[in-house]
Amino acid sequence: MVRPLVISDTQKQAVANLVMFAQKEENWYRPERDKWVPGHRIEYCVHLDTYCCVFTHSVMKGVRYRHLSISVPGEGYPNPLAYNTIATWFGFTGAKMLEDVAIEPGKWQSGLNEQDGCVVLIEKIGEVE
Repeated sequence: MVRPLVISDTQKQAVANLVMFAQKEENWYRPERDKWVPGHRIEYCVHLDTYCCVFTHSVMKGVRYRHLSISVPGEGYPNPLAYNTIATWFGFTGAKMLEDVAIEPGKWQSGLNEQDGCVVLIEKIGEVE
């Protein structure tokens, strides 16, 4: 199924607000320490029509990452053009763009999480103390 990717100004602002929230150190997700799951907390989630996005700055073993999970209703996953384009809206870097579409990803990693039914993207930001 081809799923359109259209974002309103309100949704753009919601993405920007989530990025600003997630960047603050007090909101970083630390899975080695935290007992909660970001996808269960509304402040880490945004819906872009039929795309459900969960975004954090995650710290694992002293390294901070951008971490984005994207799911769609029903079975299946978003297509790569959609999820790579969405990733750029969350600050993922280095994608090859054609107009406003990420036609090739940056140096981030992506994969399918079959258990949770989502695409997961992760990009290293840097070391933390």
